[in-house]
Amino acid sequence: RDAAGEPTALWPAFLDIAAGRVPAAPPEPDSNRFPTGSAWPWLLALAALALALGLAMRRRRPPGGRASSAVGGALDAGYQVGANRLRIWLRRLVGPVEALPPALATAIFGLGLAVNAGAAWPLGVMGLVAMAWIAVARPAIVLASLTASLPFYYALRLHLGPRPVAIVELLLALLIGARLARTWLADSAGAAGDPLDPRRGALPEDGRRATARRWISDLQRRLETRLGRLHPLDLAVLLVVAWSALTPLWATHPQPARYEWRTVILEPALLYAVLRAGRDRRQAAQTALDGLVFGAVLAAAWGLFGSLATLAPVATPWASGVLAEGVIRARGPYGSPNNLALWLGRALALCLGMIAASRGRRRRLGLAAGLIITTGLWATFSRGAAIFGLPALLLFLALVLRPRLGRRSLIAGLLGLVAAALAILPFAATQRVRGTFDPSPGSTAYYRLRLWQSAGRMIRDQPWLGVGLDNFLYAYRDFYVQRDVVQERGLSHPHNLVLDTWTRLGLPGLVLGVWILLGNLQAGRRALAATADGAWRAMAIGALGMQVYALAHGLIDNSVFLVDLASAGWIAQAALLALSEPERRG
Repeated sequence: RDAAGEPTALWPAFLDIAAGRVPAAPPEPDSNRFPTGSAWPWLLALAALALALGLAMRRRRPPGGRASSAVGGALDAGYQVGANRLRIWLRRLVGPVEALPPALATAIFGLGLAVNAGAAWPLGVMGLVAMAWIAVARPAIVLASLTASLPFYYALRLHLGPRPVAIVELLLALLIGARLARTWLADSAGAAGDPLDPRRGALPEDGRRATARRWISDLQRRLETRLGRLHPLDLAVLLVVAWSALTPLWATHPQPARYEWRTVILEPALLYAVLRAGRDRRQAAQTALDGLVFGAVLAAAWGLFGSLATLAPVATPWASGVLAEGVIRARGPYGSPNNLALWLGRALALCLGMIAASRGRRRRLGLAAGLIITTGLWATFSRGAAIFGLPALLLFLALVLRPRLGRRSLIAGLLGLVAAALAILPFAATQRVRGTFDPSPGSTAYYRLRLWQSAGRMIRDQPWLGVGLDNFLYAYRDFYVQRDVVQERGLSHPHNLVLDTWTRLGLPGLVLGVWILLGNLQAGRRALAATADGAWRAMAIGALGMQVYALAHGLIDNSVFLVDLASAGWIAQAALLALSEPERRG
C-alpha cells in the first residue's frame, strides 16, 4: 500500500523494480513510469545535429563576392573529400564481415550482445561496437534478434555507455542506423563522372543548383523504388501514430501517455516502416517472423523451467512460476502468465503455418518449435487462450486447409480441441478450471464483468477523445471502480480490444482500429490467394493466424497496447502486405 493506505498496482511496480526505475523520492505518483535509460533522446539529438550540419554544408552561397564563393567552394570540396574517404573506409571495414559465414556473424553479434548486457560500461562499449559492425554488414541478423527479444523487453537490458537501455530500443536503433548506413554506402558519390567528385573542384553557383535538383530527383526516385505507392494500411499506421501523439494533450497524466506513445506506438511503427521500406519485403518479413518464433521458444522454455523450479527446493528468483487457484502457472520473462500466453499464441500460429504449408527442414523446425510453444502455452493455464484464442486459431486453420484437405481439415481441428481438453482434464478439480465460468461475486468472471461496466461508463463520459494512452489505470482507480470490486482497482486496461482502444484513443482511434482490422483481413485473403505451398504460403497462414489469435484472445485480455503485442501486429501486417503485393527485389 502507498502512503495514503491505498493498494498499489503490483505489476507496474514489478516492472519498475526489474528495470531499475525506482527513484528515491518521486515528484508525483506516476513519474516513475517514465524510463530513465532511453537511447532515443540521444539518438534524436544526434540526428538533429547531423541534419543541421548537412543543411549548413548545403546552403546557398551567401552574398559576399568571390571571397565568400571561394570559401564556400572550399568547404564543399572538403566535405566531399571527407565523405568519400569515410565511405571508402567503412566499405573496407564492412567488407570482411559480409564474407563471413552467417553462423559466425550471428555468433559474433550474440557475443557482443552478451558482453554489452553483462559487462561494466567501458567493456560494454566494445560489445556495442561489435554489434554495430555486424549490423551494418548484415542487418538481417539485427532484425531477427530484435523480434526475438520482444518478449524480453522488461526482463533484459543493454547499455548505451553507462546508461541501461531497453534491448528492443537499442536493437531498433542499430537496425535503423544499419539500414541508413548501407544506403549511404551504396551511394554512387565519388565516381569519376559524378558532379560531386571532389577531384572536379568547387562547383559554381549554377552547378550547385543543378546538383541540388539532382539530389531531390534522386531522393524521389529512391522513395518510389523503396516504398512504392503508399498502401492504405500504411496510411492507417501513420494516422495512428499522429492521432495517438495528441492524447497527452488531454490526458490527466501526460507523462505515462508520452511514454506509452514512444514505446508502444512510435517504436513498433518504426519497425513496421523498416519492413515496408526494404527492397525485398517478403524476405524481411520472413526474417522478422523467424526471429519471433525463436524468441517465443526461448520464452516458453523459460516459463517451463520456472514452473519446474517452483516445485524444486532450489530458489531461482529469475525463473519462477505463479501459484494461483491450485495450479502453478508459467510466466517466463513476463510478470504475468497471461502475457506469456498472449505472446505464445501468436507464435503458435506461425508454427502451425509452417507445419501446414512448408516442406522439409522448415516443416521439421516448425513442428519442434510448435511442440515447445504449445507446452509452454498449456503451462500458463490461460483461460483466454483455452476458450477464445486456440479454438479460433484451429477453426481458422481448418477453414484455410479445407479446399485441399476437405473434411479432414475439420476433423483435425476437432481433434486439436479434444487434445487441448484432455490436457486440461487432470486439473479439472482445481479452482482455476472449475471457476472459469463462475459469475458469482469474487470470481474472475465477476470482476471482468464489473470492469467492462466501468469501462462503458468511462466511454460514455469521454466518447470522442477517451482518457488518453496509459491513463485507464488512473481514471478507473480514482473515479470508475465499483465498490464491490475495489480490491481490483489497480487494473491498467479494460481487458477487451474494443473497450481498450476506445478508452485510450477515443472514437477516432476505434475507427482506425476497425480500418486496420478489415484491411488485414483483406490483405490476408489476397496473400492466401497469391501463394501456393511453400515458405510464402506458410508465412501467409501464420501471419493471418497471428491476427486471428490476437483478435480472439483480445476479447477478454490485452491485444495491442503492449510493446511486444503492438510490434507483432505490425510485423504480421507487413508480412501480409508483402505477400499480397507483387514480389520485388532490389
